[in-house]
Amino acid sequence: MNPDVAVVWLKRDLRTLDHLPFKRAIESGMPVIAIYLFEPILLEAKMHLPRHWNFVQEALDDMSERLEKAKIPLLRVNQDFQDAFDLLSRWVNIKEVHSYQETGIGVTFERDKEALVYFKSKGIQWKEYQSNGVERARKNRYQW
Repeated sequence: MNPDVAVVWLKRDLRTLDHLPFKRAIESGMPVIAIYLFEPILLEAKMHLPRHWNFVQEALDDMSERLEKAKIPLLRVNQDFQDAFDLLSRWVNIKEVHSYQETGIGVTFERDKEALVYFKSKGIQWKEYQSNGVERARKNRYQW
């Protein structure tokens, strides 16, 4: 039987300190795995230059060293979210996924809507945390 784990899905926030998804995943009491996806929808986006991906790699290298001390593996996967989580599910039982809500381009918003359906269909609890004061899907800005 595969072990139960909590996964931290890293998107834009590549810090280890003051990172609510990491905190909550650790508090779950389960082993934690961190994953960063080099998704085709983002790699093909014209808005990202090679220097962006170089920065991401350097940040992940630094993060990997820090996480190794806490015995949290950092996986770097060149696939879309569904294929990546299907692959990971072959070795572990993903009980929870923790991530920040991503704001920005439309393809990531659409991806997150698909991810919600996917995680629900697999019985995986996805816990998204607000980031940068942006409240996604607000109908207005009253009391914002």
